[in-house]
Amino acid sequence: SASAFDNLTKGYGTIAVAEQKASFTVSDPVFSAGSSLSESDTSRTATYTITANDLVSGVPLTVEISTAGGLSVTPSTIDFENTSSATVTQTVTVSATDDSDVEASTHTGTLTFSVSEGSNTTKYAGAIPAVSVDIVDNDSTGSATANLSFWTQDSGGVTPDIVNQDFTV
Repeated sequence: SASAFDNLTKGYGTIAVAEQKASFTVSDPVFSAGSSLSESDTSRTATYTITANDLVSGVPLTVEISTAGGLSVTPSTIDFENTSSATVTQTVTVSATDDSDVEASTHTGTLTFSVSEGSNTTKYAGAIPAVSVDIVDNDSTGSATANLSFWTQDSGGVTPDIVNQDFTV
């Protein structure tokens, strides 16, 4: 690796060799409808483009995308390689997953990125910042109604009555 030559010293001076390292950008989302994702309409999507700049020829990079907070992403792994250009763009599509969790009417899901160069997973740590996505929730606490029936007797103790009462909680 070129880092083995960083700050190489020879008796007549210092030679510094900087290793070339790709950089990444993530676009703003393009929503298929509205400006957020929706649990009730899982066909609503957000599309992001991820661009790798200054890719070194012959050094492929892999980006693994993880989700949290009710999101799914396709594809979850993308590869970047300089085959004819040092700049390569890939597209990912994100959607909300419908769950039964009662959350704030609009809550946030998160995409996180892990970049690796072969087996080296630390060289690009933090190279792509996490992305937050608004999700409109479709779950509510709801209510339940129960009908209770019970017997009562009049004050003379002679005639029993059945009383029905609805309770909503």
